[in-house]
Amino acid sequence: MARNFLGILLILAAIGAAIFWTNPLWISLGEMRGEKAALESAVKRFQELKKVRDDILTAYNAISPADLARLEELLPKSEHIGTLLINVEKLSGDSGVSLKQIDIQSSTREESAYTPPREAGEGPGGAPSPVRGYTTLPLSFSVNGSYNAFRSFLGAVEKNLRLIDVETISFNASEKGNYDFSLTAAAYWYKGQP
Repeated sequence: MARNFLGILLILAAIGAAIFWTNPLWISLGEMRGEKAALESAVKRFQELKKVRDDILTAYNAISPADLARLEELLPKSEHIGTLLINVEKLSGDSGVSLKQIDIQSSTREESAYTPPREAGEGPGGAPSPVRGYTTLPLSFSVNGSYNAFRSFLGAVEKNLRLIDVETISFNASEKGNYDFSLTAAAYWYKGQP
């Protein structure tokens, strides 16, 4: 009987030792399975993002050079003051008004270019934050001409590819039925992501 008791005691001791030594390994194995699932999920998400990136690159590469040049003119990557001066002078000449004076100041204002559509869980309370990607270039200029020529000039500024916001307009009557028009405006240029 003592032999049986000793045998049972040794078997129970072996089971206890096995549980004692393998329990931490079993817990560690469970944690590793969780980490493996998280890593597989991250790899899947990276593959999805890579596909989106490839699709965007394909779409970007499909844009013709002429369209890229138009985009560069719409929102240039720097102030391009010389091009802006030439552009305003051409618009005034084509419209029948004479450009008397132009003053371009250094860029100082930073604007919010785009507010993305609201999506659930985006930001605190789901509220999106504005993306800052452009800066304004304040300018003021004076032109002289008839009212109809000035209207034509404003239409040309409106249809111009370079974004120019006219902020204020003032005028004074001058000789021969012409007017002196003074405008303050802002041109935009892309400054990149914050």
